[in-house]
Amino acid sequence: MSGDALFCGFYLNELLLKLLARDDAHERLFDCYEEALRTLGLGAEEAGVLRGFERELLREIGYALNLTHEPRTARRSKRRRVMLIIPSAARAGSA
Repeated sequence: MSGDALFCGFYLNELLLKLLARDDAHERLFDCYEEALRTLGLGAEEAGVLRGFERELLREIGYALNLTHEPRTARRSKRRRVMLIIPSAARAGSA
């Protein structure tokens, strides 16, 4: 691995070091980590690999986004929709 892919690998490693407790077993997450590194090494598009790993990391440590309920009403979504998340506005809406 070299270039941007190598820096992406460092980024994934940094996420794990900063967000997980030492000796805290997360077998599924480390499988995802291994797959992300392998995929980056094969030349895959970095942004997609990173976002996929970040999503799995958040799910594993209990901070996954809840996309099954409407953001404003907290009612369960009845249909599949694209969710638009605007971090700077600190709110989420449907697109």
